[in-house]
Amino acid sequence: MTHISIRCARRRERGEADAADETAKVSAGRVGKLGCAEQRQLAALLQKTFAFSSIDNAVRVTAACVRQMQMGGLLQISDSIVSHYGEKALPQRIEAVDVMLELSAAQPEDFYAVDKRTLLRFSLGEPSFKQFVIVSGSDPPPERELRQEEKIIVLLPDSIRPETFPYTRPVIFAIQQRNGTHRFFARK
Repeated sequence: MTHISIRCARRRERGEADAADETAKVSAGRVGKLGCAEQRQLAALLQKTFAFSSIDNAVRVTAACVRQMQMGGLLQISDSIVSHYGEKALPQRIEAVDVMLELSAAQPEDFYAVDKRTLLRFSLGEPSFKQFVIVSGSDPPPERELRQEEKIIVLLPDSIRPETFPYTRPVIFAIQQRNGTHRFFARK
């Protein structure tokens, strides 16, 4: 017991425990804003926040923090998908997070989950501060519910043809490729 206490005291003196605590808090906060995310997605978001030297370090630290939060009963992990304990992960939300990471080079300014139809809202920073909304292509919200200043991104499933999509405003379609990335094209 004393051996562990001494080791923890030394880590705290060097600031390591505080950094780990801060990383765990931010990880939980990111999951709270997204509702659910894959561990690799959290690592990509944390890499910017904590300036990890590599994505491998970000993945390693994120995995440790998520395990810590899981043991504390705050987060749950299933097939590398992290969510708050007792909440169900949405596959379309996971895809929406991928689209956000692709379009923002893993550096969105702000982001948050909305519901299962309006999957995610995010913005890209200065100087133009663009706002985006990612919606479900299979069950989109009514167009009037979306803000005029937002650029609309539609996760288009294979079963829906772009020309039949009901919105009158310009939209950007995101189609998932076999390798997991997305192809984007616009309709005016």
